[in-house]
Amino acid sequence: MQAGTPAHTGDTAGGFAPGRDAISPMVMPGRGWWQILRRVLRRFMQENLGLVAAGVGFYSLLGLFPAIAALVTTYDLIFDPTQIQAQFDALQGVLPAPVHQLIATRIEAASDTGSEALGFGLAGAVLLSLWGATRGTRALIIALNIAYDEPEDRSFFGLNLMAFGLTLFLVLVVAAAIVATVAVPIIINLVSLGTVPEVLAAWLRWPLLALVGLTALAVLYRYGPSRRAARWRWLPVGSLLAGILWLGASALFSVYVANFGAYNATYGSLGAVIVLLLWLYLSAAAVIIGAVVNAETERQTARDSTVGAPRPRGERGAEVADRLPGEQQDPERQRERATTSSDTTGSGAGR
Repeated sequence: MQAGTPAHTGDTAGGFAPGRDAISPMVMPGRGWWQILRRVLRRFMQENLGLVAAGVGFYSLLGLFPAIAALVTTYDLIFDPTQIQAQFDALQGVLPAPVHQLIATRIEAASDTGSEALGFGLAGAVLLSLWGATRGTRALIIALNIAYDEPEDRSFFGLNLMAFGLTLFLVLVVAAAIVATVAVPIIINLVSLGTVPEVLAAWLRWPLLALVGLTALAVLYRYGPSRRAARWRWLPVGSLLAGILWLGASALFSVYVANFGAYNATYGSLGAVIVLLLWLYLSAAAVIIGAVVNAETERQTARDSTVGAPRPRGERGAEVADRLPGEQQDPERQRERATTSSDTTGSGAGR
């Protein structure tokens, strides 16, 4: 089956099913979660979502270094850009060594040239960097449309404006997270004395970064797909799962690269780039799986999961909220969605 072709058979649309009256994932019964997980696994295999994740990973590679330049240039307005390097070094135990070294080198280079951008027009430098970084964001938006069974209904201008806005949001979120992790130890040291505050500050940094990351994922899941937005309470489960999968996949991949991988011997000087691309693929897969979990959780309930006043099914502006599991999607909408999904492995994300 081609990427993006709906394959949600296996659960009966009619009659009672567990979770049909659930008003949030928190009250979804265990049997409902079992049906959701079955559909998630079936969709990942039958809709070739791994191939979609590979496309997102490729375009993310094209957008990663412009995003780093935008982050360093923006952060340099108020703070010392070397703080970015210090905070990034804390992830050395999670990221594969070649990935950490490659990104760290780029951060250092961007920090060295950040002051030069001030003399040649800071606004232009930031805007150009952000526009380059939207390649990965556009690819991710297409992948989220596939996860939520939606065709891209926004105009070319609307899609690119949304991609640019989400890219800017992510850059600002990362900058704010760096500021917070730097400020927390300072604040704790001001109000306390001794070595305990230093240990406390070191441990508080991780829950803070996790909260920021999960919030950013929820924003992507809410505003990325071309649909009426989901209520916030339908987003944390997929965000939390994506975060756990990302941490686990990154840690395991780091161990594999350090002990078993021979990418430098196989690919020579391109070894670090290949490892980075594989890591971006794993990261994209985690985000897409989280989106599919959120989508199938919304599909499991007959309640309106979209924002605004409750609407009857078929009028909610979101495929997963309008149709229960097993209900056939409109053929015209299927064709539109198949056309949208082809952009992930074609040239659509690179426009």
